[in-house]
Amino acid sequence: MHRQSYLTLLQENREKDSIGQDITESYSETLVPCLYRSVSQTEQQEAYRRGFDAECRCEVFFLDYSGESLCEWQGKRYEIYRTYEVDDRIELYLGTRIGEDR
Repeated sequence: MHRQSYLTLLQENREKDSIGQDITESYSETLVPCLYRSVSQTEQQEAYRRGFDAECRCEVFFLDYSGESLCEWQGKRYEIYRTYEVDDRIELYLGTRIGEDR
C-alpha cells in the first residue's frame, strides 16, 4: 500500500551537562512529505534480529533527510533503524526498540 503523508524528522540538539556529558536539550523538527509503504515479513524478521519492531517505511526526498535517527509519524515517535537510497529518494525504515513503549 502506498499513501501520501507527512513525517516529522527530529534532529537532536545536544549540550554538555555540568560534568561534561552530552545530553539532548531539545529537538529541531522538520515536517517533510513522505510516501508510506508497509514492510515485508522478511524486513520485520530482520528488524527483530536487530532489536526493533518494524512499523513501516517512508520514502522522502533525499535532500529532505539529514541523517536523523528519530521521527514522529501519525502522533507516535519512532527510531529510524535503517535507510535505503532509491534514485532521488531515501527509504526510512521506522520502528521501536523491542520492549519499549513510545
